[in-house]
Amino acid sequence: MGKILAAKNAQASEDFMVIARVEALIAGWGQEEALRRAHAYAEAGADAILIHSKSSTPDEIVNFAKAWDFSAPLVIVPTAYPMIA
Repeated sequence: MGKILAAKNAQASEDFMVIARVEALIAGWGQEEALRRAHAYAEAGADAILIHSKSSTPDEIVNFAKAWDFSAPLVIVPTAYPMIA
């Protein structure tokens, strides 16, 4: 959160965005921790939340998106599951 706050404080233009990357699913810490961190990053001022998973299926990402309150937009990199549009 400190890095996000520092980046937002240094923001000189609205063209600059801070996208906070949530690693909880990659680390195996689960949905609850991923959501907790994403909310903390959004509260710190992140303009968007990047969520990703090392799973070979999109299930974790889909479940996260369903649980997310969209307090900040989600960014998803569907490299492993291009069927997500």
